[in-house]
Amino acid sequence: MKKLLLGVLITTMLFCFSGCLGAKGENVTGITTTENMVYFEPKCPECKHIGRTKSANVCKGEDYSGSHFCEECGELFDFSIQR
Repeated sequence: MKKLLLGVLITTMLFCFSGCLGAKGENVTGITTTENMVYFEPKCPECKHIGRTKSANVCKGEDYSGSHFCEECGELFDFSIQR
């Protein structure tokens, strides 16, 4: 019974950690992933200000890109996420 419980716990942890891995981006920080969603914060390349959290529906193997207007310095910059 203890081995079964330990196996279930390890399997659950692996699934949870697998959602956290595999996403990287340019001009973004704080990347968190779930099965089909990526949550991130745009980071201005000029003043390093971090914007509010955004989300995108990005599956494994897909890319996502967009633009963000920095509230601090007024810079319009592009960001991208690869999963």
